[in-house]
Amino acid sequence: MEKEVFTNSEAVGNYNSPFLNYNINIEDDSEGEALAAKYDIVAYPSYLFFDRKGTLLHQNGSFKSASDFIPEGKNCA
Repeated sequence: MEKEVFTNSEAVGNYNSPFLNYNINIEDDSEGEALAAKYDIVAYPSYLFFDRKGTLLHQNGSFKSASDFIPEGKNCA
């Protein structure tokens, strides 16, 4: 995702403006382990979309191409 999607100019344009993006390695971080347990994350990579109050709006876990990932964010913005 970091090499193929997060560097894609269309994805960058759709995600950097309406979202606060946060990347965490769940396997290497105690905060990540807590998130994995709280949100039952079993697939990597996983994407969680929250509203401004911290309410989970959408969760998905699998690799996605930029063309598949962009609409997912648009549905949550």
